[in-house]
Amino acid sequence: MAQSILLGAIDHDRSLPRLLAGQRYEPIDELPWSDSGAYISRSALDPADQAALREVLEKLAKSGAVWKAFRQYYPAQSLTGSIRSR
Repeated sequence: MAQSILLGAIDHDRSLPRLLAGQRYEPIDELPWSDSGAYISRSALDPADQAALREVLEKLAKSGAVWKAFRQYYPAQSLTGSIRSR
């Protein structure tokens, strides 16, 4: 599990603030990097909307806006060794 997922879950439940301070993260060097991203539904959106959404998301990713917003939400130490921009 990426540290950002755990941080998001802990942050969402305000009854667990002590866990944020005591969290420690150690990457496992033997595990390879993998891709992650957004899911665009094929059943809830028609093909034209799927294409429009894909185009917008790809432009945002290429511009760096998604990565910048991601870094503003998560503490820098939680991203080191676990999440990187593509």
